[in-house]
Amino acid sequence: MTNTRQHYPTDVSNKAWKVIKKSLPVASGNGRPREYALREIVNAIFYVARGGIAWRMLPHDLPPWSLTYYYYWHWKKAGVWEAVNAELVELSRKKTGRRKRPSLGILDSQSVKSATPPRRGAYGGEDLGMAPRSRAARSRRAARSRGWAGPLLTGTRRFTAASGMW
Repeated sequence: MTNTRQHYPTDVSNKAWKVIKKSLPVASGNGRPREYALREIVNAIFYVARGGIAWRMLPHDLPPWSLTYYYYWHWKKAGVWEAVNAELVELSRKKTGRRKRPSLGILDSQSVKSATPPRRGAYGGEDLGMAPRSRAARSRRAARSRGWAGPLLTGTRRFTAASGMW
C-alpha cells in the first residue's frame, strides 16, 4: 500500500496515535510480516465507526474490510478498546486539573431501576404480562394460579378447562 492515500477526517492524529499504540497488542513475531500498518487499520475502523457504514463499504485506499474487521473483533475481545478509552479518560481528566480517577460516583433511583433485569416466569423467558399463546401454556398458567401444577409438568393427566377437573 502506498502512503499517498486520501486524508479522511476520521484519521488518527499523531498525538492520539501515541495513546492508542500503547494499548495495542504486540506482534508475536511468528508468521509473515504485516502488509498494512496498524495505524491504517485503526484509521479504517474509525472510518466505519464515525461514518456508520457497513464494513464492506470501506474505500479501496484503506485496508480491506475483512482484515479491518478481523482486527476490530480481536481487539474488542482482548479489551483493547476499553483500555484505550480508560487511557483517554485519564488524560482528559488530567488535562482539566482533576485526579486520574473519580473519587465519587452517584447513582440515582432511575439508574438503578432501569439496570434491573426484567422479571422472568417459572419457565425461563416467559413474559408474565402477555397472554399465553399455546394451549399448553394457558393450561400451565391456569394450574399455577391454583397453586399446583404437578400433573401438568409430568403429562400424566389432562386438565379440561370446561369442567375444571382432572
